[in-house]
Amino acid sequence: MKSAYSRTFATISAGVVIAGMLSPFVALAQAPATEKGFCLGLSKTAPILERNLVSKETHAAEIANKKAELEAQREARGEKIDQNRSAIDEKRAEGFAELEEKSKTEEAKVAVRTLAETVNTAALTRRSAIDTAFEEYDLAVKNALSARATTANSLLATFTTKVRSALADAQDACANGITQKEVRETYTSTVQEARAELLAGRTKLEKTRDTLRSLSDTRKEKVAEAEAVYKKTVQEATATWKASLGEE
Repeated sequence: MKSAYSRTFATISAGVVIAGMLSPFVALAQAPATEKGFCLGLSKTAPILERNLVSKETHAAEIANKKAELEAQREARGEKIDQNRSAIDEKRAEGFAELEEKSKTEEAKVAVRTLAETVNTAALTRRSAIDTAFEEYDLAVKNALSARATTANSLLATFTTKVRSALADAQDACANGITQKEVRETYTSTVQEARAELLAGRTKLEKTRDTLRSLSDTRKEKVAEAEAVYKKTVQEATATWKASLGEE
């Protein structure tokens, strides 16, 4: 794939996954309201809890698959941009050729060729600088999102493991005659602890947004710098060309 203006479209919605996980588990940890019916309520809500756990795990896997699809789209866009660049280069070449053809003296023709060479070189330099800016941005973003995804998956795995374990322990305790009050307190404490860890992890994940914003700002600065250098070079070359013709 050519790297022209390549952009990273692969985004991992780990924060969304984690946020969506919370409500059903919190509700389950707090219900039923009385110890008397806890074991009965647990037996009824356990299948629902497991379906929620599986759903969140499936959603995380779907996000990973979506990342691959978006990468393919990025490849296609890069190829399209390369095609557009070729068209721009061709049009520029035609413009300089026409300008040279209209020149009446050899000296004027040489001036046009000099102008064309300077502008073409400046265009290639700008293009290279912009490509480098986007390539560096892409790599940095991919690394940041990869780290984010790894952390999010770890948080998800840890949370689901603790909730499943708490559920199994509670069911065993109910079956073995442990008082429902004790079962409920132990179960609720474990799930709330897991939820607190999940929330703390989510807060750290949200800081990734600041990193991505900083990377985007750096890329924009480099692109703007490349554009400014190109513009200045073209203006100076054009002024030199006009001066060779006796124009201001």
